[in-house]
Amino acid sequence: MAAADASPPADLRGAWALKLSGAGFNWYRSETTLQADDVLVRTRAGASLTAALARLAEIERLFRHRHMPPPTRQLPFPDPGRVQELRRIEALRAQVSALETKVRGSPMPPADRVSLRHHDHEAVLARLVEADTDMVGAADDLATCLRGLDDQTILADAGQAACARWVGYVESALMRRAAIMA
Repeated sequence: MAAADASPPADLRGAWALKLSGAGFNWYRSETTLQADDVLVRTRAGASLTAALARLAEIERLFRHRHMPPPTRQLPFPDPGRVQELRRIEALRAQVSALETKVRGSPMPPADRVSLRHHDHEAVLARLVEADTDMVGAADDLATCLRGLDDQTILADAGQAACARWVGYVESALMRRAAIMA
């Protein structure tokens, strides 16, 4: 008998399937696909926020280079006004960094049988798709917005307002997402 023709007995196959499904793995089911899609969505939003962080680091580097010269005997300390501007850039960078961590660490939709019995899975997924669309779109737009700003325009009121708007949209989508998962 060839190895390709050998098939295990039905009771052994049943025990193996029980091992997989008993461990919480729903293989070849839509719930597993939905969890994989959720990981892709959060990865996409996280990648956009990482790009925004990279641009903010570049803006901060440019600002330091242009406006924060090395200390000298005549000017041992930087201009306090410039230090405040630098702090605003650093604060935005810290806020986007915290947001990126929350996006990547947000929970996945449950795929276990108990939660699927007690929740209207389709309605939950519809609300989740809406929140995730907002999250990815706002994260992409934040990265795009920052690509068009330099160290001076980001400090202007319009630059601050644009960044705050996109960050607010991502935060709102994350809050809605957390409420959906609760």
